[in-house]
Amino acid sequence: MSQVEYVELSPEGFMHLLNGAKHAPFLEHYGRIRTFDEWTSAGFKITRSKHGGVTQHSGLAMYRFHRLWALDAKQQEAIASGKRHVTHFLPMLDYVRAGVPFDDFVSHPQHYRDFCLGVLAQERGEAGEALELFRQALTGNPSEARYASKFYELRVANGDMSAPAQELDYFANSVGSMVHSGRVDAWAKLLLKHKDYPEAARVLRRVAVLLEDKIAGRLPKGQYSGDTPSWAAHKRDQFRKKITSWANSTRYASLMAEIEQQGGLPQPQAVPGGQ
Repeated sequence: MSQVEYVELSPEGFMHLLNGAKHAPFLEHYGRIRTFDEWTSAGFKITRSKHGGVTQHSGLAMYRFHRLWALDAKQQEAIASGKRHVTHFLPMLDYVRAGVPFDDFVSHPQHYRDFCLGVLAQERGEAGEALELFRQALTGNPSEARYASKFYELRVANGDMSAPAQELDYFANSVGSMVHSGRVDAWAKLLLKHKDYPEAARVLRRVAVLLEDKIAGRLPKGQYSGDTPSWAAHKRDQFRKKITSWANSTRYASLMAEIEQQGGLPQPQAVPGGQ
């Protein structure tokens, strides 16, 4: 098998919607691994480059061929089965949206399916079904941050008062990103809407403490690579600016009183060594 030259066809990026008209003529072939002759027989113009790779002829820029120099287990499975070589849940979701069945992919974990089906259920407005599917996906792979994001965001959107603290627990080491992405605002909005000032104060104080811990280097690397001490310091300043604006508004007097009663916010500190 290693002496045969194999080539994989992929859509050019996954920013396009695969169920669009431009992709329709090629959809059946995306993710397949075939020989040069097999691709020619399927109606594609494909030639070897002078370096042994593939010369790209697609004027539509809709797809791209990739010469495979060494085959891993999944690629070998795709060749033997004729199934699509798709090994991540995000491109799998694009295919599923376009109507491709899960059985047309090489073997994959159940949590890939749960995530994809959860997104589709959410897009149909079936929040209860989506939530259970995201829960199953996260159970299948607890370390996948995208599963957790979907799970907790939907719980917060559905008014689950326990979700903010639990989402913060999960993403504690990426607290700067929680400020940046608006998740902290979403938590505060939910808790303040229901006038749960003690819980809102607990969550916001913990955000403040975690930001200082991140700045001081006391937290390990989080789910997002950009969460550096200097980034956390920048987000800390934004967070405290908002808290200061609340302190000057009678609308948030009960919240500010609760924050003070619980011990107030920690003293801000500089980034060690200018990191």
